[in-house]
Amino acid sequence: MSPGGHVTRSKRDLPPMHYSFKIESFSLLLKTKVEKYESDVFEAGGYKWRLCLYPNGNTKGIGKGFVSLYLQIENTSNLRHRWEVTTEFKLFVRDHINDKYLTVRESDASVKRFHEKKTERGFDQLLSLQTFNDASNGYLFNDCCVFGAEIFVIKPTGKGELLSMVKKPANGSLTWKIRAFSKLDRMSYSKAFTAGGRSWRIDVSPEGYGDGKGNSLSVFLELVGGGKLPPKQTSSKENCVGRIQATSFGPTPWQTCRTNFVTLVYLLQSYTWFPQVHATGRSP
Repeated sequence: MSPGGHVTRSKRDLPPMHYSFKIESFSLLLKTKVEKYESDVFEAGGYKWRLCLYPNGNTKGIGKGFVSLYLQIENTSNLRHRWEVTTEFKLFVRDHINDKYLTVRESDASVKRFHEKKTERGFDQLLSLQTFNDASNGYLFNDCCVFGAEIFVIKPTGKGELLSMVKKPANGSLTWKIRAFSKLDRMSYSKAFTAGGRSWRIDVSPEGYGDGKGNSLSVFLELVGGGKLPPKQTSSKENCVGRIQATSFGPTPWQTCRTNFVTLVYLLQSYTWFPQVHATGRSP
């Protein structure tokens, strides 16, 4: 139960989303000297609820001189042992004159927990009786009034994400000596090596690829299985044969290369027999 100092009141055009109840001939209700009126049960957020109204205030709390209104969870015997329901809720009173709804909530907009020992929450001091009974305010109009509730149940889904950063991950490297290089006529692949928890390999195109086709040796660093990475997941490498740096690998592409890594003329002059390709990979 919240004292008036911890309550925020504002007005809006929209009616309560989940439930409202109208009391006609409110003065006759008062004559019955009923202390507490309970609304019908309604459903919101997968749970059963009802509103509890004290038209002359809840004198067991600090509601003397006020209208008191509470939200109460129902059918708790059907809930699991040690149940708990976390909510954000607002209670309402209709302003008939301006066709608006007075919205009452906790000023800190904090979530509220309903559980076995706390099945009712609300406001001892929803509105002062003086304000409520003054017809010029529109809350009690032609002896009628309307109250309501809006309840949002917070249900954690268990979904989440982990970002793990490693400042200096272990390096992995491979030196690939290619024998009978002059006999290669298509893309060739090194054995796989591990760096940063990922598997990599070197791809060599002896006749060149892309803008290097026919005039250069093309060298690729391939993330093995890169096409199977989940969406938005990436790996990066820092050095492939000392030339390719700071490239990000996502689901696509999973290769990076130098199509004109070295000209074929220079290669034939300098590496006639056993060209060597060295790659170092590092993955964050």
